[in-house]
Amino acid sequence: MMAHGALYWTEGNGYSAEWVVEAKNNGARIFHVDPRFTRTSALAHRHVPLRAGSDIAFLGGIVNHILENGRDFREYVVNLLLERYVSIQK
Repeated sequence: MMAHGALYWTEGNGYSAEWVVEAKNNGARIFHVDPRFTRTSALAHRHVPLRAGSDIAFLGGIVNHILENGRDFREYVVNLLLERYVSIQK
């Protein structure tokens, strides 16, 4: 299964940027969400410079768009959650 896009939220370090480069090389469109313009922003197709405190509303909008337009991997997510639930119950 290949993602057609990736939404990257900066977490204060550059270590996780490796998968961004890999995803981009595999054809994914990259959106970098960070108030600052960084090296990762330069790699992305689009930089989204949110103001502090507005990230939750933005994320809610993205999740809503994904779910309402059937852009999720529903079977994968359901199986992953069910697997985690079963392992917690043991």
